[in-house]
This record gives sequence, structure tokens and C-alpha cells, in this order.
Amino acid sequence: MLTATGNNFGDSIIQLKDYQSDKMVILNGRFQLPTENEEYQAAEQLEIYVPDLSIPKSTMTAVFQHGFSSDKVYLTALKSWIKNKNTIVIEKPFILRRAENEPELDFFCAYVPKGVRFDINALQPTTLTIENSTLPNLAITYQQCFVTENWVFLAIQITWAKAENEGDAFSFRLNGFPSGFSANIPFFFNSSTYGIDGSFEAPFTITGNQFKCFGLTGVHYRESYRMETRVFIVK
Repeated sequence: MLTATGNNFGDSIIQLKDYQSDKMVILNGRFQLPTENEEYQAAEQLEIYVPDLSIPKSTMTAVFQHGFSSDKVYLTALKSWIKNKNTIVIEKPFILRRAENEPELDFFCAYVPKGVRFDINALQPTTLTIENSTLPNLAITYQQCFVTENWVFLAIQITWAKAENEGDAFSFRLNGFPSGFSANIPFFFNSSTYGIDGSFEAPFTITGNQFKCFGLTGVHYRESYRMETRVFIVK
């Protein structure tokens, strides 16, 4: 666990689950942003100060921003990078127009050093299949999964025909996904985001290879849709 030693935006305690090597740093964790704080408002970019990281500087990666409005959650991506061994930088989030609560940042990202190539495709991919779905006609339309002893990369797109009732939870087993991982991950809908504050989000929990969504709302439960995720998960 990586515990921050400070930041420039006024949040008190930030802890991130981490995997570190000389080739990459993977971080998982979530915290709320104090957007009313004077330090936050004065910051041009967000900086998190940490004990020595395993790499001195990184290329760009992405951190998720969650925004909350009524019964919906919006998801967008923010640029992030390792500035030096003790500083993680995140571009300052925009304030969602429809937000009713403070936004949250969610780390499921990998930082890789500048000038060092890490080819994830050199790893042996894992084939995934869906079983025991409680949502009719659930299918995988794209997948890429790489499993190591300490972390897993999951990129997957799924489609369905129709949910019976708005807000109904559903679950499925993802065969091939390792049993030793658990996390709360965001899926985002592959649909138009014109005029809104990001992609609509469906939150999932992973326990072993069991995936559970706590309900679809609006048009997303009535019609055939696609949703996907791309995450690095630390064991």
C-alpha cells in the first residue's frame, strides 16, 4: 500500500494499492476531491506526494474521474504522469455541470518510464468466456486480458439485448479471469456523450471471476447497448 505524504489540494489521507518494478508502477485506489477547498481552487494541476517510486519519471497515462448526478454516474479520463520519484501529477478535473456531489478520482492505471518500452502484447493473453449471466443475451464483443502473478490487465467490451427492469442488478461469471483478484471497477457506455458530462458509467464489483453490476438506468436498460472497461488491477 502506497500512503501519500501530502498533496497540493488539501485532501488529508490518500492510500493507493500499488505494484512497482523498474518497468512500471500500477496504482489502484479512489478518493474524493475537495473542490471547495482554497488549496484545490488555487492549484493549476493536482500533485500527490509519495515515498520514492520505482521509476523516476513516466509517460502519460489516464485516471478516471467520477461525477454524480441524480441516479447517474458520469465517467471521464484525466491525464496523469509521474513527475519525479516523489510526485504524481493529475490534470485538474473540470467540474461537471450536472454534479450534485464532489467528484472522485479512481486509479486503475499503469505508469511506464519515459524511453523504456514495455510491450504488454508480449505476454501470453488469457481467453475469457461468460457463463451464468442473469442478463439475457450477454456477450463479449472484444477482449484483451493479460494475467501475471501480481497484476492483471483487462480490456473487455460486452453487449446485451435488454434488461427486464430499470435498476435491476445482474451478474455473470467470467471464465479465465483469475480468482485471486477483487476490485470495484467502472464500465462505461459506448454511446454518444454530446451535451453531457462524460460517458455514462455502470459500476461493477469483481470477486474472483464473479462480476456484478448494481443496475442499469435510463435507455441503457431498455435497448441493446455496449459497454466496456480498460483497467490494470493489482492483486
